[in-house]
Amino acid sequence: MEDEYDSKHHLWNALEALMAARYGGSNINKLSRESGVGLGTVSRLKDPDTSIGLDKLAKVANAFTLRLCE
Repeated sequence: MEDEYDSKHHLWNALEALMAARYGGSNINKLSRESGVGLGTVSRLKDPDTSIGLDKLAKVANAFTLRLCE
């Protein structure tokens, strides 16, 4: 079973791939603007020891025209 650290690491890797495809690299400033989620909140996604609410994560997914479950 995957632990919480692995899940957060996997999430960040997926976000980096999405940002690379859209922005040409990891750019949390653009992601923050496009998603409407504060820069501090977006930056916490990279740290496996912190968390953000599902409502914020849904906004990040929506910025890439994805649903949270995708």
